[in-house]
Amino acid sequence: MKRLSLLALTLLAGFATHAQSVKELDNKYGFRDLKFGTDTSAVEGLVAVERRGDRVVYTRPNDKLKVGESTINRITYTFDRGKLVSIQLTTNRTASQPNNMANSRALRNALEEQYGEGERVGEQDRNWKGERVLMIYREAPAYYDAKVRISTKEFEESNKLNNKVMKTKKAASDL
Repeated sequence: MKRLSLLALTLLAGFATHAQSVKELDNKYGFRDLKFGTDTSAVEGLVAVERRGDRVVYTRPNDKLKVGESTINRITYTFDRGKLVSIQLTTNRTASQPNNMANSRALRNALEEQYGEGERVGEQDRNWKGERVLMIYREAPAYYDAKVRISTKEFEESNKLNNKVMKTKKAASDL
């Protein structure tokens, strides 16, 4: 009986730690100095790299490209109707580092230290689901390149709906 009680307490402590970590993701509600909902006019140094209707993707050339022990190749910021809704961090292999495993895993480790392990999706991939924020870590198995997307849940739900509508239109046009 004591073992069962100890096991239950251990599991509850682990859950509480995970919940607290994901809560921290919601509390941060952004990345570094930027909060979701920030207007483009309030952010210095943005350079547009892609436009899709009301959505514009930017980089900031002066960004620090380190997260923990990981070197980030690129950080992009997606603004929808002028408001920040999503951030993406990318690690890519280079000529000097053709296998990117150590670099990508260092990024994932930094995320896990800050926000807990997250929900496992496959062997290396993770999801962190807060009340307001979703963070996704995906690692390409061939070269271990990684992408992290931090978005508002509202943006992710809007993306799902838009993708469904586009697939329906595509299917209809195929007829």
